[in-house]
Formats: sequence, C-alpha cells, structure tokens
Amino acid sequence: MKSLVLAVATAFAAGKGSLTVKNSEGGATYNFYKVFDLTGQDTTDPADGTYDAVTYTIDTTWASFFGASGAGAGYIVDTNTGSLNPIKVDGVTKYINITESNGSFRPIPFPPTL
Repeated sequence: MKSLVLAVATAFAAGKGSLTVKNSEGGATYNFYKVFDLTGQDTTDPADGTYDAVTYTIDTTWASFFGASGAGAGYIVDTNTGSLNPIKVDGVTKYINITESNGSFRPIPFPPTL
C-alpha cells in the first residue's frame, strides 16, 4: 500500500543535496511531492544569510486538494490554535493545521484525488 505523508518542514537548498528515509521497508517505493511553496524574507540583515520570516503558499497542483470540498480541507484553518505555520490562501492568511499533537500528522491514502 502506498501512503502520502503530509508534513510541514522548512528546508532551503543551495545546490545538490540528499534525502534519507530511516526505517524504510525493503522493496518499498517512497514518493515525495512539493505541496507548499516557501518564500523567505530577510528584513533585518540581508548579509547574514538567514530569514526573519517565511511565507507558505499552496502549490497550484494541490489547490483543489486543500480547497473547501477537497480531502485536505481540514489541514488549512482560519484560526491559529497554538504554534501553527501561517499560509497565504488567495491573499488571506490562514494556518497549516498539520501537527503530531492534533493527530493530523499521519499517512493518508495515496494517490490523493487532485
């Protein structure tokens, strides 16, 4: 059975890198998808190479999945219930509700209906 794991992580690539899957199953296929776009802002010291803030947006390929009637609609919420990451949806700030504590950080059936 294939699964898609939705997770929120910030990663910046500067050239070639690698990705390691720990505790993988022999013969299993793992697919990775770009679900969110990330833009970093450095407003204090552009020379230091770090970002003060980031803005997430939904990759256009996944817009219907996260839309009001999509299977992932519950992952985007209007209110920050703690330390959720903000995301811009049609110019409006909402929040990515994918955390271990609320049980949303889990595999979902693959492939999702897009």
